[in-house]
Parts: sequence; structure tokens; C-alpha cells
Amino acid sequence: MAVISVGSQQAPPTAQVRLPHPLVRATAWSSAIGLVAGLVLGMITQAHERDRG
Repeated sequence: MAVISVGSQQAPPTAQVRLPHPLVRATAWSSAIGLVAGLVLGMITQAHERDRG
């Protein structure tokens, strides 16, 4: 039988918060923009197909 304990890991008060690398942020923004563009394009395509019947 295994015992699993969950503890909180908090950074020491003197630790500095590291910002994500610019490439990681750019990739995240690119993914978000692509997702939104894909959803919009899919909705437009579905609307056109419904109009054709």
C-alpha cells in the first residue's frame, strides 16, 4: 500500500520570479492566435454549408 502526501511547495521569500523565455511566450501567443483563427474559420465554413442545405 502506498501513501501519497501532498505538500505545498513555496519559494523562499528571497527567490526571484523568473519570467518565461521570449520564445516560449511567442509560441504561446502563436498557438492562441491559431486556435482562435481555426475556430472562426470553422464556424464560417459550417455556416456556409448550412446555407447550401
